Amino acid sequence: MVTEDSLPPLWLGVDLSTQSLTLVVLDDDPAADHVYLDSVVYDTELPQYQTEHGMHVSDGDGGDKNAVVTSPVTMWLDAIDLALSRLAALSTPPHGSKEPAYPGKETETLEQGEPGRVTTWGRSVLARVHAVSVSGQQHGTVFWKAGAAERLKGLGGLGPKDTLVEALSGCFARRDCPIWADSSTTRECHNIEEALGGPKAVAEATGSAAYCRFSGNQISRIARREPEVYASCERVSLVSSFVTSLLVGRYCSIDASDASGMNLMDIRSRDWHEGALAAAKAEGLREKLGRVCPSYECQGKVSPFFSTKFGLNPGCVVIAGSGDNPCGLAGLGLSGEGTVAVSLGTSDTIMGITSQPSPQEEGHIMANPVEESSCFAMLVYKNGALSRERVRDELCSGSWGELDKILASTSPGNGGHMGLFVDMPEITPQIATTGRFRRGPEDEVVDEAFPPEVEARAVVEGRFLSMRGRMQRMGIPRPTAVLATGGGTNSPAMMQVLADVFSAPVLLRTVPDAAAIGAALRAKHGYLCSSFSGEQKRRNFTPHGATTGGASGPVESTASAGVGVGGSGAAAFVPFSRVLPADETVGTNGVVDPATGATAGGGQGVKRSGKVVMRLAATPRGDAEALYKGMAERYAILEEEVKG
Repeated sequence: MVTEDSLPPLWLGVDLSTQSLTLVVLDDDPAADHVYLDSVVYDTELPQYQTEHGMHVSDGDGGDKNAVVTSPVTMWLDAIDLALSRLAALSTPPHGSKEPAYPGKETETLEQGEPGRVTTWGRSVLARVHAVSVSGQQHGTVFWKAGAAERLKGLGGLGPKDTLVEALSGCFARRDCPIWADSSTTRECHNIEEALGGPKAVAEATGSAAYCRFSGNQISRIARREPEVYASCERVSLVSSFVTSLLVGRYCSIDASDASGMNLMDIRSRDWHEGALAAAKAEGLREKLGRVCPSYECQGKVSPFFSTKFGLNPGCVVIAGSGDNPCGLAGLGLSGEGTVAVSLGTSDTIMGITSQPSPQEEGHIMANPVEESSCFAMLVYKNGALSRERVRDELCSGSWGELDKILASTSPGNGGHMGLFVDMPEITPQIATTGRFRRGPEDEVVDEAFPPEVEARAVVEGRFLSMRGRMQRMGIPRPTAVLATGGGTNSPAMMQVLADVFSAPVLLRTVPDAAAIGAALRAKHGYLCSSFSGEQKRRNFTPHGATTGGASGPVESTASAGVGVGGSGAAAFVPFSRVLPADETVGTNGVVDPATGATAGGGQGVKRSGKVVMRLAATPRGDAEALYKGMAERYAILEEEVKG
């Protein structure tokens, strides 16, 4: 008889983002499509919470408009219940899924709750999940009330009709959780800067200068303004460790990658920074945060609550959760140096991995979630699509096709003309005013607009020149490839400019829900890391690619809090590339033919279920490096002049 235990394992990712909660289930074959993908949208599916874009917004101290931004923790609990209930209730695979409950056999109809059996397609899928991990919106904080630990532990004794909201009623010192969009902590940012010696010193210590949205500053504000709330709190979780704690049924550690977005962790030692903790002026903060753990560490087995109610495999292990940016990096397949990822959307983002990080006042250095000791650098620009759309509308009558023609008609380097275009206050670099700041070939100030074709190229080149220079200053080596995502990738001419400025081929990657997929990949990665550590317990399946000697499944967890499946939290690191298709290890197999998906270096082509998921968009001109190296240096000077 074919049973769940004799089938290949599945891997579950949970992404609790600002506006929705997403579940993704991945097949063990890394080249296959996902088995399941679904989202709960808070505004429309949980309207009782009256959120807008998943948030509540109010004014801050002194009437600071819209500065306080929170989300209700009970909404997140309801979303988790709803998402898992919806999957468990599915009697047949969702449209487009080819994953049967049992290969070659229809699902049997059985009485609900019959021991060892499943009754729906969804429950059969959950019964095959062998590891789960979490992606959480970065910087958000959850305040657990004294006594909540016992209630968490008690989840295992609840029945299938109980809900998380009911079970954990009264467990939170604060219903409204500060999230990343909050900007009410200017005072707390000044405190840590004063304590550590200024913005650059804060960045050197914690990986980033002090930002209002960062968790340490949010915690500090609550300790100052709501001392009774802070005093009643026994644990502070990030969003990622909050969901992980629910899944395990006890408080779980904050992983080093998500902790990098708090202004509290020493970016080099990956432990809490004593000076930053003291600057927060929150008594007992170290104890309330718990320990920092590696991102691939197993936190324990799933609570019986999730097995009883939803059919999740009782032997499923829970890998440390992480932030949405770290999980997005994992979902894109970045693991080592050589490739940078550029997202061109409403805001523009660039990420790259470095073994020699150099923190700056602008941008962020964070622990790499899929590698033992390296970091990744990240820059976020507020002026993204808006600036490009403005140029399109002003110069090209709203036509992207015309903008492409203009870009293609101008020479790389723009004849030495450059511009910094600030349509709204910018965060990289920090510029409080708006305006258009132009320089001629001799770096002379140009007050009038450039000719249309020069203006268009200046907008596009300027953003990429800034990215190139800033990433290099943060320790990112010259890339061998650029992985591009987002709406801006629809412009072939813009992709050519990107390739030229970075002097590297540009690959387009189609990874919707990258953070959720990254969480599922991290679940498998953490499982494999735990499988090859300590005393190993033999299982009756072998995860795809797990051929290193010994048994492939993790051993039983010990009773100690915070242990990994190998014992005492230990894990033998396995390269993240082991969980990726060979040709999706970005930057290692050449570039990809846009028509066929075949790699120029002789690889097998980057496809998933017959669909091309990565293709070559542009290759750089031969003289691109010589042309743009000097321009990047000039552009850095322009940014500093405008920043003042």
